[in-house]
Amino acid sequence: MSTLRAHVFRALYNMHAKIIAVIFIFVTTISVRYSYK
Repeated sequence: MSTLRAHVFRALYNMHAKIIAVIFIFVTTISVRYSYK
């Protein structure tokens, strides 16, 4: 039971990290694009 919970938590954490990375890259690219204009 505890291993299953840890597995689910790890999967959710990985998805959360991926979403944060995508948002971070998106914001940085937009900010750079606006700064170059």
